[in-house]
Order: sequence, then structure tokens, then C-alpha cells
Amino acid sequence: MLTVKLDTKGTKKIKWPANDIEIVKTAVALLAAEEDLPDEKAFPKLNLLRKMIALAKEETNFNDIVENENAESESSAFHKAKDFARVIVNGLAYFHDHELDTLTEWGLTVEKDKVYPPLGKEMLLEMLRKYVEKEQTLPPNLRLPSPPLAQVEAVIKTLLLAKEKREKAKLKKENKQKPEVIEHLFNLIQLAAMYHIVLDYDGVVDEQISSFGFEVVEIPPKQPKVKKQEKEDSSETSESVNEN
Repeated sequence: MLTVKLDTKGTKKIKWPANDIEIVKTAVALLAAEEDLPDEKAFPKLNLLRKMIALAKEETNFNDIVENENAESESSAFHKAKDFARVIVNGLAYFHDHELDTLTEWGLTVEKDKVYPPLGKEMLLEMLRKYVEKEQTLPPNLRLPSPPLAQVEAVIKTLLLAKEKREKAKLKKENKQKPEVIEHLFNLIQLAAMYHIVLDYDGVVDEQISSFGFEVVEIPPKQPKVKKQEKEDSSETSESVNEN
């Protein structure tokens, strides 16, 4: 990984993206800004940047994740999925009262003429997937009126994406390394930042660099160092006060 240090006496710095998705987001914003510049002012490695963004998007399932960022959370989707399952179980049991055994085609568990709701996320997800598959084979007039299939499919997508993210995060934690493509992309955006700061802003981290997708933050003021003698004098004063 590159170590970029510029303008050590300045009041601002770039806050680098902290995870893979934020790295890709920053790179995408950077590329969009670069493409608006004349060729002579743009970052020279744009073709490589485009290539690495494409690879990184594939590596991280970036498009699916961004699409679902503004959607409901996994917890919300799980609660909604349980509500859907309850409606489905009750609805199918009502409409197929005399043929409960057939409800296994919808992913339900049927034992001794009783229909049981799915237990746990995995069983719930599998049941909803089978339910959607079965309902899609039926004409609209024979489908359950509620819940709407589109809503069930949206919840399934959210839960599947959350599951995939957990599995990838677990694998990454075990490997304790960023994928090579993400590492390379991170180095590229740092290099692009350095390129513009040096050539466009005289080596100073300027607020305007944020137009390239970088987050610029204030550097906290340094606390004055307390000399050893001052510390000892302060300690002795405190002890004297406590004795009195």
C-alpha cells in the first residue's frame, strides 16, 4: 500500500475510504470527475483506473450492494419475511384445506395434517423462494392475493445479498487481506489524489480536491507537549493540596 504524505503543516487532510465498497465508490466518483477534464489535466492512468473499477465492481458485487443500500436493512427484511411467511401459511392452509399435503410444493412443512412455519433464516429463505417459484407457475387468478410476489422477491433479494456480504466478510477476515484488485484500486486513487494536489494545488490539500470524490477533513490541532519538569511540578502541587 502506498503511503502518501503531503503538506505536513496544513490544516486539512484526505480521509481515505475505510472499506472495499467505499474504495470503489471513491474511484467511481474520481473517474467521473476526471472524464470532465481536458486530457492534459486528467490523471494519466485513466484507462487503468477504468479497468480496475470494473474488476473491483465484480469482486465486491458493487452494483447489487449500491442498489440495496437505500433499501431496507437485513433485520427489517427478516421481520417482513416472517410476516409474509405467516400470511402465506395461513392463506395456503385456508385455500387448500382438503389437500394440505400439496403445500410442500410451496416449500411448507406438513406433518400429520398440520402446516408448520419455517424456523430460522435459512429455512425461511428457502420456503419463500419455493413459494415464489410455485406461484409463478400459476395463473394470476389462482395465486394468493397477499403478499404480492414482487414484495416477496424484494425481501428475498435483500436477505440473499446480506448473506453473501456476511460470507465474503468472514472469508476476508480469515484471509486478513484485501483482494489484490481492491488494493491496486486503492493505490490508484491515492496516486490520483497526489497527482492533483501536487499539480493543481501546489502540494496543499485543498477543499476543492473533494470535487474528485475525496473526503477532506480538518486536522485536529495538536495538543502542546507538557515538559517532564512541568509534569513533576504539577504532581507535587497536587500531592501537597491533598495533604492539606
